[in-house]
Amino acid sequence: MVKRASDIERHVWVGRNAKHQRRARVPRAILEGWVEECHRYCELMNDVCWWYNERASVSTFAIAAGKTPGWVALEEYSTSKEALGDEARAAAKYGRCDLYVANKEQEFAFEFKQAWQTLFPTAPGTYLSLEKGWTDALADSRKLKSDEGDRHFAGLFVVPFAPVGRSADAVKDAWNRLRTAVMALDDIAAMAFYSRSAPGIENSKGNRTFPGVFLALRER
Repeated sequence: MVKRASDIERHVWVGRNAKHQRRARVPRAILEGWVEECHRYCELMNDVCWWYNERASVSTFAIAAGKTPGWVALEEYSTSKEALGDEARAAAKYGRCDLYVANKEQEFAFEFKQAWQTLFPTAPGTYLSLEKGWTDALADSRKLKSDEGDRHFAGLFVVPFAPVGRSADAVKDAWNRLRTAVMALDDIAAMAFYSRSAPGIENSKGNRTFPGVFLALRER
């Protein structure tokens, strides 16, 4: 459970390989702020902010960005986008950008997806929802025009779930396996996560628990 600043730091990873050292990385303070916002919501509402939908999850990240000193955030704004594939015949394509984050020196544009991933897949280690969400998020980010901020990111909120009745130890072990899989995603630039005490809060039907959430980012 996140209780101190040191706990939050352990819940954030930012890529440090050669590829990402050549450019400014996703501000760590924003990712740490997202972990704090997840914790604050859970403590205040006795609820979890990640089991609703993508839009709700993006709003939590936007709050964190907007509260980071020197940064502002704008959600779901109308903009023109690149037309890909069959759409390329059209003169212009209009849509919305999920999130714009900026300070006086940098502007980031994000497109997000949310993946609901079982912690106990039929084939152990096969995370189909995770993999599909990662691919779909990248595809959406490719529709951002080159002038939509200085840098473009694909983001994926991964919402793990487990059947009610699994032991806390089993859920924790499965969570750690999924975390390893998230860290191994192709070209991942940053990752943050928040978890509650296993097994987590049950849904309204009482048949699943949702012990936490991952956020993975990839630069296009």
